[in-house]
Amino acid sequence: MLFALHQPQPLPKQQSLASVAGAPYTGRSTAVPCLSQPFEPRERALAITRSIGRPKRQKKPTLPGELPLRNASASARYIKNSKKTQEQTKMDDELLWEVILSYVGNGSKAAPTAKILGAAARSRAARPYFLTALKRGAAPVALPARLESAARRIGGFLLRRARERMGKEEEPRPKQEQIPDIKTTVKQLINEIKPPAPPHIAVLFASGGWAGRLADLREALRSVLPASTVLLGGAAPGVLGATQSVVDEVEPRDEHGAISLGLIRLDGGARLSSLYVPPFGDPHAPPQEVVGKLPAPEDGPEHAPRLMLVLSEDQRAAHAALQKVQDNREAWTKAGFPPCAVSGGLLGARNVGMGGALLVDDGDIIRPDLSDDSGAGCLVLSIAGQTRASSAVSRGAAIVGPHVYKAADVSTWRVGICPGHAVTMGKADALVVKASRYNKEAPFEAVEATHVSPGASLREVQQFVAQGRMPRPLYFGVRPYDGEDEAPVDGYNLLTPQHLDDDGSLALDGDVDEGAWCAWLTLEPDASVSELEAAAEASRVALRLESKSRGARALPLRSGLDETLSVLGGLVFTCSGRGARFHNLKPNRDSLALRAGRRNLPLVGCFCNGEIGPPPFRERGGGTVAEGEAHVAGFTCSAVVLRLDGAEDAQNPPV
Repeated sequence: MLFALHQPQPLPKQQSLASVAGAPYTGRSTAVPCLSQPFEPRERALAITRSIGRPKRQKKPTLPGELPLRNASASARYIKNSKKTQEQTKMDDELLWEVILSYVGNGSKAAPTAKILGAAARSRAARPYFLTALKRGAAPVALPARLESAARRIGGFLLRRARERMGKEEEPRPKQEQIPDIKTTVKQLINEIKPPAPPHIAVLFASGGWAGRLADLREALRSVLPASTVLLGGAAPGVLGATQSVVDEVEPRDEHGAISLGLIRLDGGARLSSLYVPPFGDPHAPPQEVVGKLPAPEDGPEHAPRLMLVLSEDQRAAHAALQKVQDNREAWTKAGFPPCAVSGGLLGARNVGMGGALLVDDGDIIRPDLSDDSGAGCLVLSIAGQTRASSAVSRGAAIVGPHVYKAADVSTWRVGICPGHAVTMGKADALVVKASRYNKEAPFEAVEATHVSPGASLREVQQFVAQGRMPRPLYFGVRPYDGEDEAPVDGYNLLTPQHLDDDGSLALDGDVDEGAWCAWLTLEPDASVSELEAAAEASRVALRLESKSRGARALPLRSGLDETLSVLGGLVFTCSGRGARFHNLKPNRDSLALRAGRRNLPLVGCFCNGEIGPPPFRERGGGTVAEGEAHVAGFTCSAVVLRLDGAEDAQNPPV
């Protein structure tokens, strides 16, 4: 007897992946369509006959634009042949679903089972996801295929003629290894990710030889992904990525570089808006016209931003964009909405070549010519909907030196940058010693007040550090006096010393209030790791609490999904001065710290020339909330942890 699964109706041949994904994204507060009929990533036609003794799977023809499917029979064989313990072989929903799909036990129930599985497949395909992949190695040569082939032929001919003249026999030709081009490499990455449905956002960062191939990378992504997918990213000194099993940070000193790709699918009610600030030229010239806009409270509560990604290769454009972001956040806060998270970084690489370092393609704000040498400005992508985001920022500042002080005498210092432009800086003229550091268990003990100059305190730091070497970098921390007499360990605002006068006064890039707590701080690898772990855990706890308050049900799911039917992932922007050299030659420390409480947390990110985010976790204004004003910082690791909730699935779990 022959038992067959119900054969779903295939999509029309002329229907592309872009058309399946819905209307293209316009770039302006447009609702992202949720697929009611995705491209059937799990439905297959199987013929099962008892005479053979084993089900025989019929291969389903691939539709135009369809992504490769996961091998269900291989998964079934893995479960059958695995000899792990019962706890290790416990099947999750995803694997159980694939086994049932491959082995239908009763022919009379084939059609009803196929309908149930089809409904489950559509529900699962429409669920949000956060999937990543990373490709190391040199980028393919940028020569046209004809020139490359001609070069190989000419080189081979000259080699043969030389051997003939020397009287040597011709050696057998080694088989030429075909180097995949950019488009093939991108397709391989997406095949490795295996997205169950078209993504709404594709994030790609490139370093090394890949940094100068942004136009080719954008074209390759656009040829595989639907037109509704927003593309963003760019060239960076280094990239990083983490899948469920692999963590890899390709640092700036890696000459070959790499590309890191992240595909993000949001909920059906997600809304995306974008803003582009052109690069600044002459500081005295009027600013160029801003393209796009951020959602306003009058647009409706469904447009309330949850996350704003800021990518820029122009620092002045980034500051202008952050001012607009802050004004927008304040408007939504006054309307009664929680402040959104802000994260991003300053991009750029040495070998980026012409055209700048920013990759943008959202269907509306498209850089017309990436070969243009004018460079790019700053892009802001606003994400609204059921997405929840929380920042995790660390710098790892710790007090160095024997004393903690109070500012006894302060003044201001006016600095002229150019004609018509000047800035006001703080100046510490005298300090009062208030506490002395003596051990880790009780870091500070009160001492009698002693007047010293900032220059004298700097010499005390030099004597305190072993071998008289000054730590780098060195910051002057300032914390407003809160009425407590006990010297604080953290919560300082880090200011960078600008100038030390002959009288011992110190000019700083910020204000110093009279009576404020003061201390010298430096960056320590161990402090940075512990701080980043604490910040990441606090972010995850905040997201869990928010989900529980919304009534999400805790249901067991496959690996990669958390207990509230959410896909958890992270975007990471770390300083190019960090990495293994900062962490005592230990690689991947920032990524591993973010994954300390969640070892399968997917990550995508890059090394930056400046990081955008709220103040670090244990510094002034930092914490688990997103209220802190976002700014451009240095030597930080700025990450944002995302929870992409599936509210419909939580209320109506699939059969």
